[in-house]
Amino acid sequence: MAPRPAPAEEEPVWHNCLTREVWSPEKQAWCRRVEVLKNLTYDLPQFGTAALTNGEYEKNTAAGLRVNLLNRPYTIAFGKLADGTEAAAVILVANSGGTGNFVHLAVAREQETRFTPIATTLLGDSPAKTLRERVNIESVQILNGQIQVDLISHSPNDAACCPTQPLRQVYVLAGDRLTLVSETDRTTAQAVPALY
Repeated sequence: MAPRPAPAEEEPVWHNCLTREVWSPEKQAWCRRVEVLKNLTYDLPQFGTAALTNGEYEKNTAAGLRVNLLNRPYTIAFGKLADGTEAAAVILVANSGGTGNFVHLAVAREQETRFTPIATTLLGDSPAKTLRERVNIESVQILNGQIQVDLISHSPNDAACCPTQPLRQVYVLAGDRLTLVSETDRTTAQAVPALY
């Protein structure tokens, strides 16, 4: 079972679109939107574009590349951005054949049941983000026009395999870029010194 996110202003929504339970109108609408997100083309820093089919992309080259849209509880969010437009925030995980996974936050703007990816940022596994390569995503929400990501990252003494520091990162969309505006330790509510 996926961990529950820390209490926030609103309870995050997630529906399992594979179950046979009675589908409420809310769940039907949510699952239709997720289906669209699972079949978009996203631009990933360092990798170029990845045209997902049913939430997956695989490039069979010498280096290889596999990208998955993370579809588990609390990793897909819908809401209004600061400019009032409807949007979705998703997590994309890319692997180019090594042991590290490149974890990205992607935002797509919604207009009349269509989504247009507009920004993607790397959350982990970058040389510039020392020891941030193996982050574990706990939840994504769009609250008050901002995108909030709760994750487990590395504290200064963690081994590369085993992050233990619960962080909350808050992003805003500025044009076509996601900008990190705050990062706090969820256990102390203290701002985290930048590792990068």
